[in-house]
Amino acid sequence: MDAMKQELFGTLFGRFPIRMVILAVLCVSFVSCSTFRGSSRNTSGARFEDVVGKNFEREEVNITIARTLLQERFQEKELREALRVVKVFRRGKTRPFPEYRLFDVRKGSPYDLLGLKSGDIVLAADGWIVFGPEKVAKYAELLQFANTGSFVIDRDGKLIELLLSIEPFREDTTIPR
Repeated sequence: MDAMKQELFGTLFGRFPIRMVILAVLCVSFVSCSTFRGSSRNTSGARFEDVVGKNFEREEVNITIARTLLQERFQEKELREALRVVKVFRRGKTRPFPEYRLFDVRKGSPYDLLGLKSGDIVLAADGWIVFGPEKVAKYAELLQFANTGSFVIDRDGKLIELLLSIEPFREDTTIPR
């Protein structure tokens, strides 16, 4: 009976000891979690205000969007994929968190409705520092199910906070230009 238990539980597929498999799973889980939360710096998973200070100087822009219009734009594959996000690398003085520049923001795309433009540098989404270019588009896509949201961007060297209000039954959308 012990030989049978050893045979069944002692190895996985006859190749790897169970202890090694468990250790490998734990290591992969740890690495995945830390990658999802952010970078290896102390700012991972950090609120933007905690890093730059609560009273950071910025221009606030209020944008009201009709939920139905935003959802329609995300349904159109061509418009939904009309965004390219690239990490910014700077020499010399850098910010203590990553920055992501937006390219190919097309007029009429959901990103255009959210007030984003080509050349904008995204610093934070919903008050949290953005860690990963894919998270910018994912957050924007999730906004179609939210009532409010925000982006902190650097547009031509000026910090702007886009305060988004998604209204369920409005037919029009106001985008400040």
